[in-house]
Amino acid sequence: MTGPFQIVRKTVFFYRENFLDCLLFGFLSQMVSIVGMMLSPHSRLSALPNLSSEWLSENVGQVVTLGMTWIFWAVLNLWLYLLIAAAIAKLVWKRTKNEEAQVVSASLSAFEQGGPLLWANMLTAFIIGSAAFCASILFLLQRAAANTPGGGLILSLLLLACMSGVVFLCLKFSLVTPIVLLEGKKGRDALNRSWFLMTGRESDAFFLFAFLFAILLLFGVLMGFLRGGELNTTVNPDAATFSMIENIIGIVIAPLFPIGITYFYQDIVAHEKKF
Repeated sequence: MTGPFQIVRKTVFFYRENFLDCLLFGFLSQMVSIVGMMLSPHSRLSALPNLSSEWLSENVGQVVTLGMTWIFWAVLNLWLYLLIAAAIAKLVWKRTKNEEAQVVSASLSAFEQGGPLLWANMLTAFIIGSAAFCASILFLLQRAAANTPGGGLILSLLLLACMSGVVFLCLKFSLVTPIVLLEGKKGRDALNRSWFLMTGRESDAFFLFAFLFAILLLFGVLMGFLRGGELNTTVNPDAATFSMIENIIGIVIAPLFPIGITYFYQDIVAHEKKF
């Protein structure tokens, strides 16, 4: 059984050996993000005036149209991100088995599973989102009862338990995408399979994702440095330069999570076959 740090080493090694292909997938991922931001109605939603009852009653159609359009673009962006992550997973799976695999063939294979990928991940998002919603309600109640003797403490403990549950669910369902892609399971079967495979490996997954998030955090600190904030007020590139640097960093780091998750899944399945 491979530990999380060995998985990270494999991830970095694969990234280095397939650098151009990884950059291509990172570029596609970043383009999805940029185009989604350009075409989504988010800016129009945020520009709406104060949503008084009178204004809403007079502009119900506009609000509903913008809301439905936002949902459409959110689902489309999720689907495209899933296709890119699945294509990376397929490429990793094939090449680690010394099988012939190209970017185009991996992408086509992922596209064939586009529907099941979206459905399984939307189920996952609904479950995790429901738990996160409960956590947000508890947070608001905890803030309101902060000065209440005993009540604030109880709500704080419940909030901590609920937030831990959100993290736990994220770990348990983290293998849904490679399971749909590589095992052909769909919907609830994919979620149940991920839950089963992750049993006993939650701590490994936690440290693996924590390490990958640490890499993202380092790049975040770098971006803060380049913004010329508190870290360094002498460096302050113009908006175009900063946007270009931000996009380059996004391209570089985008493939890391799909590669790491695929290696993690591969290790769990290999261990399972031994027994």
